[in-house]
Amino acid sequence: MPKKKNNTIKSVSIAELDISDASCIRKIGNHGIYLINNGNKQVDKKTHIYRYTSLNTLFKILDKETLHIPNIRSFSDLIEVHGLPRSVAPSRNYTEIDSHWVWQWKERIRKSALVCASCWTLDNCDGKKGVEQFLMWKAYGGGIYCCRMGTTIGKLTDSIKDAKYDIVIGDMLYGDNCIQNTQADYIFHKTIHYASEQEVRMAILYNKPQGLNLKVDVSSLFTEIKVSPFLPRCLSETIVGQLRKKLHNTNVDRSSIKEYEYLEYLNETDKRVNGKRP
Repeated sequence: MPKKKNNTIKSVSIAELDISDASCIRKIGNHGIYLINNGNKQVDKKTHIYRYTSLNTLFKILDKETLHIPNIRSFSDLIEVHGLPRSVAPSRNYTEIDSHWVWQWKERIRKSALVCASCWTLDNCDGKKGVEQFLMWKAYGGGIYCCRMGTTIGKLTDSIKDAKYDIVIGDMLYGDNCIQNTQADYIFHKTIHYASEQEVRMAILYNKPQGLNLKVDVSSLFTEIKVSPFLPRCLSETIVGQLRKKLHNTNVDRSSIKEYEYLEYLNETDKRVNGKRP
């Protein structure tokens, strides 16, 4: 009997994303790392980006010298996983002549959810860059044992040791902005509800359901690490000390947000009158 044809899509090509070689900022073997601007013209190699995550994830990165890049299908935003909202989708009233275009639209949605992606944020607030966001700590820190990793797009791309697949880095579009039905629109687009994330996404153009790991040079990857604002001072200072020993060229400190507990030895009057915090 003839073998069944394997229709599994393993990757999205650079050609399908309509990205030119002029956008390539680094070549690793037969593959390239591309930087694109979807809406924020200030995004370049010098742009500072941040990622809120658990301390456990950070220590895994340091110990294994790898960045884990999950598949988009594992993301919590179901609209992103299954396709764009109806407001930017083609009408159901298309004629039979347009049926092929509608099929292409659905195929682009399907393929855009087959890449792996790492999500970072610009953390800009009222014109100030790199400002910690309390709600980002809450949404993506994963509990009290969390951190904020800081780097630049250039340091991130330079730290990658090997690239078995093409990589595209770009800022996200939100809502109905600039939807032109291109493959890149579906990878770098979310609904307006997520606009406050100010996301910069690194997309690996390969479909691996369980995600993949990128080998990185951790000694030069980060510019700063901020430790959880929700930990008692004694514990956060211990963690800061451990990280400083591992990352000599990185600015490691506690969060500027003061959410940790009062010192245990202060009595209730001291806490109430002096408002002292650890």
